[in-house]
Amino acid sequence: LLVIELWKACVLPHLKKTLADMDTISSYMILFQEGSLAGLLGVLLYHTHAVEATTEEYLLELADWTYRKLTYLNSNQAYAFAELNADMDVKAMMAQTPLQELEARIAEMDM
Repeated sequence: LLVIELWKACVLPHLKKTLADMDTISSYMILFQEGSLAGLLGVLLYHTHAVEATTEEYLLELADWTYRKLTYLNSNQAYAFAELNADMDVKAMMAQTPLQELEARIAEMDM
């Protein structure tokens, strides 16, 4: 999760134009990996024996990642994104450039 988060922060800004030119499914699947990995860890760590087998270092990193995501979800930036997309009509969505659509997907997948 930390590697994906670091990749999204450092590498993704340099690849936005290239990903915007690709088909939307490919770019969406690249961004979807963080959410699917978080879901998998949620299922695995539901069982106590899996949590006990995990080292404290990894659990601390997971707690740190979870804290950052929850802080983002409670921030004004997440609320502004939700309000902006709630007011968007079909014509505005169809008028988006591929780069604007990719940036909206990135913000949406930032949990």
